[in-house]
Amino acid sequence: ERVECEVPMRLSLIRIGFAGVCLAVTTAIVTAGGQLQKTNRTPEAQKLKNPAARTTASIDAGRKLYVFYCALCHGQYGKGDGGVYGAFGGGSPRNFVDNEWQSTVTDGEIFVAIQDGLGIVEMSGFKKKITESQTWDLVNYVRSIGEKSAAQ
Repeated sequence: ERVECEVPMRLSLIRIGFAGVCLAVTTAIVTAGGQLQKTNRTPEAQKLKNPAARTTASIDAGRKLYVFYCALCHGQYGKGDGGVYGAFGGGSPRNFVDNEWQSTVTDGEIFVAIQDGLGIVEMSGFKKKITESQTWDLVNYVRSIGEKSAAQ
């Protein structure tokens, strides 16, 4: 009498399906990287003016938010080397120390990226987690990271 065992076959199909989903997500993350960065380069975002003065208090408040929300992906010093994002096959997140990026992006574009996110897989938005005022403090902190690297 022949006994069939379906469990190993089902597990194999589940593994293949899971691997396919992982591959699709990884491909989406990798191919979307450069394209999603451009989505916030809109005239509206570029025209937004930062209402928060770049004071020590604002930068310190932004640093606290950065440590809590951003450092896991962007790294302790903002170099894009936090490791979490890259662990999922998405490459590296934005390097805030990059002087070329710092000189071409506006505060409004950084604000919109933080609030709205950068697409589905690259970075989720934080508008439901932090206020607009806190977001501007975070923008000021991100700017201060660039200023520190330019001075060194």
